[in-house]
Amino acid sequence: RLEGYGWVRVLVEEGIVLEDGRLTMCWLVLPEAVLAGVITQEEAEEYLKRCYEAYPDPEKSLEDYLSKFRYELERQGKTRPYGLISWRSLVTEERKDGGRVSEHYAHLKPPLYQALEKVGLVRLRGGSGA
Repeated sequence: RLEGYGWVRVLVEEGIVLEDGRLTMCWLVLPEAVLAGVITQEEAEEYLKRCYEAYPDPEKSLEDYLSKFRYELERQGKTRPYGLISWRSLVTEERKDGGRVSEHYAHLKPPLYQALEKVGLVRLRGGSGA
């Protein structure tokens, strides 16, 4: 279920919220997932709302997150600077071309793994991998 871009679809469709990494989801992952046709803009915005309700940010409002997401969706729609990575690339931190994935995706791994472990989709070994 997580293979390819399934990891994003699973998070969004099953409402698996991240305790940390929401801003990275907001500006990097969700816009690219919408542009790749993995999820809709409405699904992405609903997911951000669920994340915010579960873990409010004392420094940013929900509207700040939604505004950032919409801005990035429009900007990335014009430039496509990042590209959504597959589950395999996320886990190995290596792109198909052999290069390293962005440090932003690497930053997302721990909270993502923790959230997926809570719902039984991954099992962590020693806290350092899926």
